[in-house]
Amino acid sequence: MNRPDIPGYNLVRPLSETGSGSVFLARNKNNKEVAVKLTAVDSSTGATTLRRFERGLRLARTLSHPNLVPVLDGGVAGSHTWVASELVEAIDLEDYLAKHDRVELSKILTILRKVCRAVGHMHEIKMTHRDLRPANILICRGGEVMVTGFGAVKRFEADDSFTSVGQVIADPHYMSPEQCLCAKRIDHRSDIYSLGCVLYHCLTGTPPYEHKDSFQVILGHVKKPVPSVGAACPRCPNPLAKLTGKMMAKKAMARMPTMKQVYRVMSDRGLLSMAARIQV
Repeated sequence: MNRPDIPGYNLVRPLSETGSGSVFLARNKNNKEVAVKLTAVDSSTGATTLRRFERGLRLARTLSHPNLVPVLDGGVAGSHTWVASELVEAIDLEDYLAKHDRVELSKILTILRKVCRAVGHMHEIKMTHRDLRPANILICRGGEVMVTGFGAVKRFEADDSFTSVGQVIADPHYMSPEQCLCAKRIDHRSDIYSLGCVLYHCLTGTPPYEHKDSFQVILGHVKKPVPSVGAACPRCPNPLAKLTGKMMAKKAMARMPTMKQVYRVMSDRGLLSMAARIQV
C-alpha cells in the first residue's frame, strides 16, 4: 500500500496486515516507538466513514484501563485514516488460535475474563466497542491481555446515523443480529453477543455461521438457530456451553445482562476445575 505522510510520525516498517488495514511500527516527533494503523477510506462512503471515525477516535482517546490499549492520536492522511496507539508486544488471539492445534480451556477463560473486565469498563461509562473479534484481542508477551480496535466505538444513547443498511463496519462473523440489521440504537448487549461468538470460535475452532459469503454469515446471525457448542465441541463443559448459547441469544433481552455476570460464570470454581483438565 502507498504510505501517506503523517505529520509528526515516521512509519518505520510494517508490523501486520489485518482485514481492516495495516499496522506499522512508527516513531513520533520525540522518537518514541508507537503503533500506527492505516485504514483506506472507501470513496463511496468517504464522508460517512470519516464522521464515524472521528467520533470513535474522540471516545477512544478518553478510555483508560489496564486491559485497553491506549489510543494516543489519530487523523486523516490522504485517502487513509490513521490511529497511533501504545506499542504492545503481543500476538492477537486470531493468530494464537491458528498457531495452536489445542489450547488449554483454562487459558481461554483467563484471556476472555480479562476481555470482560476491559469491555465491562467501557459499558460502565456507557460506551460500546462494536468490533470485538479475535484480531482485536492481544495476548502480550508478559501474559497480560489487551483489547484494541476502537474504530466503531460509540455511546449507548447515540443514534448510529452514520451506518446504513448494507454497510458493514465490523467483521460479520462476530456481529450481533442488531448490528447486522443496522439498528440505530445498540447497547452493551451487542458486545456480549460478539464475545459469545469469540468464545464459540475458541471452543470449536471456527466462528459461528462460517461461510465465504459475508451475506450468508449475516443471514446466519439474524435468522439461523444458535449453533450448538456441545455438538461441535463435545469436551466443552456444560456450564460453558450454556453460557455461550446465552451470550449469543438472538434477542438482546435474552442474553447475559452484563459483562460482569459473564465474568462471574467464567470464574466459577467448578468450571475452572473442569477447564484445567481440558484442551479444545
